[in-house]
Amino acid sequence: MRVNYFCSGFDVNNAFWPELAERFKNEMTDTKSIVYIPGSPQKIEKAKTKYVPAFTEHFRKAGIQFESSYLISPEMDS
Repeated sequence: MRVNYFCSGFDVNNAFWPELAERFKNEMTDTKSIVYIPGSPQKIEKAKTKYVPAFTEHFRKAGIQFESSYLISPEMDS
């Protein structure tokens, strides 16, 4: 079963409180990939340099490691 989470407004320095981290760890059994979606085209660079690395680390600290991560951007091929 595929699960999609749409999240916004996390504290980039402390994104996952313990209960949320545990829930993600229990529900995210397929960690092949994760897709990040910036809020707008103007936020792509900030997502690349700040948010994707920060959230990758938050997931890692929660015991979740993805094989691949993707950032949706206008440069992506269909």
